[in-house]
Amino acid sequence: MGSKLFKGTEDRMKEAMLGNTPVGKDIKVMLEKARFSPDETSYMAYYKSVRMYDHPANEILFLQDALGKRKLGLALCEESGLFFADLNEVVKHENRLRINVLKDEYNDSGIAWVVLVKMLWNAGVPIADVRVFMEGFEVRIFLNNKKTKKEFIRKPLDI
Repeated sequence: MGSKLFKGTEDRMKEAMLGNTPVGKDIKVMLEKARFSPDETSYMAYYKSVRMYDHPANEILFLQDALGKRKLGLALCEESGLFFADLNEVVKHENRLRINVLKDEYNDSGIAWVVLVKMLWNAGVPIADVRVFMEGFEVRIFLNNKKTKKEFIRKPLDI
């Protein structure tokens, strides 16, 4: 049995987004934030992960704003243990998430994250993997049936 010579966008997205992921509790907290803060358009939080370091608060706010401007539905910064979500996109799938995977037995399971990624992927919502560098953030944007796009977000000097 041979291996694939070239990886497609979906394969790259799965590899990036389905490693050490947020669990059901993290997704529930995000949905509660969307419900009780209707004026909030995006969400960024740490999830239970082994992270290399904690980001300063102003760096997290800068990254959240930069990812929001790129109209991303989800972004995962696995090495830092951060995830980002566009609450407007996530809320569209809230009922299906609550019915299928946000039950108490899935609180410590990553199945809710996997289902959320799949729903947004199938809906054509951009999903991203974020890597942290001293100078800024590398963002790989995955979109169904499109080529992977890489961008570099340079940190301002005052962060």
